[in-house]
Amino acid sequence: MHTILSAALRSRLVHRIQKALHTEKLQQDGKSQTLPLKQTRQGKQKQLEYVSAVALRYAQPLQKPALQLAKDLMEKLSKPLEKLDATLQGTLSDATLDDLQKHFNLEVAPPGWVFFRLADPGLAIWLQCLVDYPLPVAEDTSTTLLESRSLIPMAASARNSTSVFPILHTYARCHSVLRLGQQLGLIQAIASCSPSAIVKPDASFCGWQIQAPKPFPWLLPTGGFRGSQPAEWQLVEQICATLDQRAELDAQFNPISDIKETLKQADRLSQSWQLFYAACRIADEVGQNDPAQAQLRLGLTWITQKLLHELLRSIELPTPLFL
Repeated sequence: MHTILSAALRSRLVHRIQKALHTEKLQQDGKSQTLPLKQTRQGKQKQLEYVSAVALRYAQPLQKPALQLAKDLMEKLSKPLEKLDATLQGTLSDATLDDLQKHFNLEVAPPGWVFFRLADPGLAIWLQCLVDYPLPVAEDTSTTLLESRSLIPMAASARNSTSVFPILHTYARCHSVLRLGQQLGLIQAIASCSPSAIVKPDASFCGWQIQAPKPFPWLLPTGGFRGSQPAEWQLVEQICATLDQRAELDAQFNPISDIKETLKQADRLSQSWQLFYAACRIADEVGQNDPAQAQLRLGLTWITQKLLHELLRSIELPTPLFL
């Protein structure tokens, strides 16, 4: 079953680069994560950006100047994909994938860098896809930390450590914020995919489905990203980085290091959301005077909780809604 990790932007860009390199008759070893591509942090520019040194790496094997190879790759990458690899399709439609692809702006810079920048319309598509991604129903639907259990000894040990508590606190706080948004009429959500949701609505986070707003108001009427606070954009960047890092970790599959790295990823995402929550209020005058801004913040909170759910459950740690 495909997960929310299927929306990792780096994996999609790597797939596109591999396709372009294939047309250059360069034999690849199949290890997509070895391609030189990394996310850059743009800060005030509010744009998700990746930079690749792929032309610099393969200029010599292809016997081309790096800058020329970068330009050739950019031309090929600018063309629509005929078909996306099945492992990257997830639950997104082909039309959505095409829309996301065409909103990446490409630029070449000496001596052979290739930049990928996701324009605001593409950012809105991507964020909405993250909102819409379903999560699998977990057998353990514990609502409190004491009720939960883990089958992985190291994860069970981590559960009792003080370092994991802030992550669990963020997860539970996200739930409280979403419930508040629902009470204020800013979002409409239902819990329908788990039998336990009938008795205990709060117990089945993975059963939640956002009915409204759909889509979330990610963009201003002028077409720019609606987020006005630095903390909002920093959270978007961290969400993107978390997806990329988790997708890379899944590809490597090292159970012992996976647990340690997953906890680090969850902690970074947790800290980013806490900074966001401290700087960006959702209720009070924001929800009353600017409901669209409040809805954007609820959307980012929703995505954060889904990602934390995915990270914690992947190492069999609990996802308690109450601590």
